[in-house]
Amino acid sequence: MVDSYDSRDFRRMNIDCEVVVRRIGEDVIINGTATNLSATGLLFNCATALEFDEVLEIKISPGKEGLTPPLHAMARVVRVEAGAGDDYAIGCLITEMVD
Repeated sequence: MVDSYDSRDFRRMNIDCEVVVRRIGEDVIINGTATNLSATGLLFNCATALEFDEVLEIKISPGKEGLTPPLHAMARVVRVEAGAGDDYAIGCLITEMVD
């Protein structure tokens, strides 16, 4: 745990890679861009307004294939902010890692 300037328990790492999101109970795939990641959370941008407390399956495949393993997890939406144009910033709490 880190005592950081913004009172967070874990530092955030800035990233810029594709994230694929699936709403639990639906077969709809939402594509977005992951912007930061911590030990317990993820922030990404997408064109779909998700609901607070919604449960999602997320997949991130950063960088070149084979160099960095993909992240596959379950997450819960804890923040939704409208951005510029049709873009939304979605903050998620990672609840479970998936194999």
